[in-house]
Amino acid sequence: MDRETFPAYDDLIFSLYEADSFQELKKRLFAGLQVLIPYRFASLRIAGVCGSAAGDRHLFSDVFCDPESYRGAERKCMAQLNPDMIQKRVSVRKRTGGTEYESMQLFLENRGEFLGTLTLFRAAGSGSFSEAEEQYIQSVGRYLQLAVYRHLNEQQVCRSLEQVMESITRQAHLTPREREILFLLYQTETNPDICDRLGITEHTLQKHLQNLYRKLNISSRWELVQYLLAG
Repeated sequence: MDRETFPAYDDLIFSLYEADSFQELKKRLFAGLQVLIPYRFASLRIAGVCGSAAGDRHLFSDVFCDPESYRGAERKCMAQLNPDMIQKRVSVRKRTGGTEYESMQLFLENRGEFLGTLTLFRAAGSGSFSEAEEQYIQSVGRYLQLAVYRHLNEQQVCRSLEQVMESITRQAHLTPREREILFLLYQTETNPDICDRLGITEHTLQKHLQNLYRKLNISSRWELVQYLLAG
């Protein structure tokens, strides 16, 4: 990697670590890649299930495109994919769809778990992807797949917690306020913090906690959190 390219590469890697959501990750990834590997169109396809079996690796939950106007076409393409069409290495190939394009695709995985694909496209007349550019995308991919894995797992934890909260709320007939307090307790918020967040007094909070203990048949804050973790 030459001296002119390294600053752009370094900025891109750092920005991937800083991204706090998939939307922010997409924005930073495409902005950095366009400087490092100029392209006509790019897509980042996200796996539908983190840790899915090999037979499920064709499932996608979402796709991010640059420019965004290509998203509809990418969604249609994703619906027609089969597992054999997803390649586990950088690949350069041509496809025709009105215009002939050359593409470079990177399979994203972490410890054997399929995470998605990153694909860059160029119009055939704009020049082929070079060997150096293939090396760039492979290098960026090592950091990108870690960032994608982190965000997928965060989403999975949030979905699981939401399901547990819904189940407990139904079974114990919790009020909306009691559910809010239960969630804040899970986040290890202190009583003063909870009072500030909800705009209630310590006395009111204690009343809600007593009701939670009674409905869940427990006797302490620790048991309450354990109850939530057990689902």
